[in-house]
Amino acid sequence: MKPFVLFFFIHFLSMQMTGQIASKLRLKGHVLDKESRTVLCGATITCLYSRDSSVVSYRLTNENGMFFFDSLKFDKYVLHITFLGYQQLMIPVSPKVGEVDIDLGTIGIKRIGLTLNQIEIVELKKVVRVTKDTIEFNASHFKTKSNASAEDLFKMIPGVQVDKDGTIRVNGNIVKNIMVDGRPLFGDDPKILSGNLQADLIDKVQFIDMEGDQRGIGRLSGNGSGKGINITIKKEKRGLVSGELTAAYGSNNRFATKLNLSHFRNQQQMLLFGNGDNVNGSLDSKSIGSGGVQRNWIGGGSYSDIISKKLTINASYLITDNLSSSQRTSVMQSFVADSILYYNQASDNRLSLRNSALSLQIEYKIDSLQKLTFGSQLSLSTNSNVLTSSYESLTSQLWKLNSSTLDNTNMNRVFSLSGSVQYEKKFMKKGRAMDMMFSYSTGHNDNSGYNKSDNFYYPMVGDPICDTINYHVLGHGRIQQLFFMISYTEPILKNGSVNIIVASDHLSSMNDKSVLSYNGINSLYDRLVDSLSYKFDNDPIQHIAKIRWLFQKEKYDWSVSLAALNYQMSAQYGSSEKDLSRRILRFLPDAHFNFLRSGNKRFRFSYRNVVEFPEASQLVSILDISDPLYQKKGNPRLDPMSAHNLSIAYSGINGRSLRSFSLELNGKFMFDQIVNATLIDSVGRQMIQPLNLSGGRFFSLDIENGFPLINPQSSLFFIAKAMIRKDLSYANQIPWITKSVYLTQSIRFNYSHKSLYDFILSGNLNYNKVRYPDTNLRKSVFWNGGFAAAANINLPFGFIVGTDVYIGLSSGRAEGYNTGYLMMNASIAKQLFQHKEGLIELQGFDLLGQNVSVTRNIGGNYIEDLKTNTLQRFLILKFSYFLGKKHK
Repeated sequence: MKPFVLFFFIHFLSMQMTGQIASKLRLKGHVLDKESRTVLCGATITCLYSRDSSVVSYRLTNENGMFFFDSLKFDKYVLHITFLGYQQLMIPVSPKVGEVDIDLGTIGIKRIGLTLNQIEIVELKKVVRVTKDTIEFNASHFKTKSNASAEDLFKMIPGVQVDKDGTIRVNGNIVKNIMVDGRPLFGDDPKILSGNLQADLIDKVQFIDMEGDQRGIGRLSGNGSGKGINITIKKEKRGLVSGELTAAYGSNNRFATKLNLSHFRNQQQMLLFGNGDNVNGSLDSKSIGSGGVQRNWIGGGSYSDIISKKLTINASYLITDNLSSSQRTSVMQSFVADSILYYNQASDNRLSLRNSALSLQIEYKIDSLQKLTFGSQLSLSTNSNVLTSSYESLTSQLWKLNSSTLDNTNMNRVFSLSGSVQYEKKFMKKGRAMDMMFSYSTGHNDNSGYNKSDNFYYPMVGDPICDTINYHVLGHGRIQQLFFMISYTEPILKNGSVNIIVASDHLSSMNDKSVLSYNGINSLYDRLVDSLSYKFDNDPIQHIAKIRWLFQKEKYDWSVSLAALNYQMSAQYGSSEKDLSRRILRFLPDAHFNFLRSGNKRFRFSYRNVVEFPEASQLVSILDISDPLYQKKGNPRLDPMSAHNLSIAYSGINGRSLRSFSLELNGKFMFDQIVNATLIDSVGRQMIQPLNLSGGRFFSLDIENGFPLINPQSSLFFIAKAMIRKDLSYANQIPWITKSVYLTQSIRFNYSHKSLYDFILSGNLNYNKVRYPDTNLRKSVFWNGGFAAAANINLPFGFIVGTDVYIGLSSGRAEGYNTGYLMMNASIAKQLFQHKEGLIELQGFDLLGQNVSVTRNIGGNYIEDLKTNTLQRFLILKFSYFLGKKHK
């Protein structure tokens, strides 16, 4: 633990702590033409904080060219002097301790001439700008490699993390969508846009706080929030066609293709793309995945057009075709009363998924105060899954309890259609507004599968028991949803408003499951198994009324609200049509406070009381034996979970040096939490049923600190995370309290020297401790981590050499699962053509053949170590052509 405490302490030591003296400071000076020495009356003098370039105040010179600032805090400043027809001038001011009056004397500025050795500063762009709900970065400040994507740009921005699978996080919060110039492209899938948009198109990147669920009753009952990104396109890039065409082929029949074309105008936006590979997306990410082998095809297009001042259309289409293959071995420890059961498994899972989705949004502005928005989404997906496995369970004395071979196949087809219409109206009185929304959705799914297994049980007394299962499972589900909401906002007092929302959400669903056993006489599945079949109808209705009081000023805002949620469930299942009807009333308060200090510093506090309802499958008390050793059964008397969420966050960033610091503390207190109760019989079979328990809690602390070392060539980032959990469950009717501590520390250093070379050094260390009740034998401590290095060198004649190395380490897992490995990739590339729009590259992955994938899963009463097959060593030759590079 001591090293981790030290890591957290380093974060606080790395913050610049400067004492401030309470005495006031006065500045004055005299502005003249540097050559003619004539007085310049009306010159603008802007006083900026030296640490982040935020504006303190400004003055105009008087008729004598004099300016004065008084009552300034004792701090370091920069004076920005501008006058039409003259070069701009920046003067640093660093007062000494005890100094009160500073006279800068005569300041001469040069007239803008026509000589070649003079440069006129047309505009000084801030690197970062912060408001209460938005952080905006100037993209040109971050020097990305040639032909980089938007994802590569995001990785360089302080506070942003991009996971190996493309998930984008801002200060730990997942980015849920990306817009271009304020308009959506590809809706809720930010990975598509970030990987298929060229970085040199981007002018600014804005990170926006937004509500998490924008549809249904969830957004009104306080379920979640997240981050959104808005990208603005450079003016000089509008009207151009930009993109990438890539084709690659390599050893072991490895291939990859990539095509994307984008075209942006002031009124029109278009992006087309099509990507495919069988290398787990490794050509761009330089990572060949953490487990399994995948073949993925994905393509689509998005189009947005402002047809007139009144009419805007957004449309997108997306199609995917994915195949994956995973071979796994695992060992599991299950804790039961005062003993431990061991479970070993080997499995082969092959999954096929095809999906297509079409969305359309039409926005019509009736006039300057009224707007109608129509939206529609259509999707169709089919998937098939083939799973074969063998497993066995042992007692703590290694006595075999059971063994089994399993062969399951499943095919599923899902169709969904939804639509919405929204009416927004602003009134002549500032702040008064009304919003009405109606949405409808419908869908159905059909399922067909075969469940075959041979199971052997070995009781302590008596002969072994053999149980053979051979079932054909047919399922059909249908769902319909109607949602209506009306919202009215009325300004009250000064800077305040009251928002009243009334909404209704009606969901109707039906699930029909038929289990047919195999008839050996006629070789057909024609015997209905009543005990495993059911028909479940569920018609919950939610009504909500919410009142919110909001107060806003320039530097801060706060809000408090109270919602009343009335939940009515009318459900029936089984041949006897058992009635599960119930009514629940919940009051859901929340409160928020945001404060923006000068110097790009933000403080946030939020409290939410949220409610989560059980899924339909958790309510049906019919046995599910698709896995004979882990049989599941629902609980029709489940109550919804209630949770109190607290969050405190602070972030600050220096606009000039880009030194950044953020801290976020989160807590969650759960009541009527839906947990699993596990009952294990004498031969190791587990019966799992959900029930409600109160007392679970969760705390997390995230700290991020970054600062440049030799601005802007290098920077250093620290990320520390801590998590403490208390989880509840039942094992053999005994309450189980699982306490876990998770700590992680990572560090990253990146450096670039002009356009010659760049490299990144990084490391991470993760520590996890889990304690189960009663005995010290039920304590698990393990850690894992790694160190990485990546470098690129630009050689003469357009050659580029690159390599990246990763060393993975772990300890505390089961025997055979503490695998250390060394991963090495390398590449050599040659830029082609006059504007470097061509690139041919030879890449080698896992050159040492040591790639492995080992993970640990922790549950309420078990610990599992899992090893998955990985993509192995291969070479691949790639050719890329980039459009739009001839235009600067």
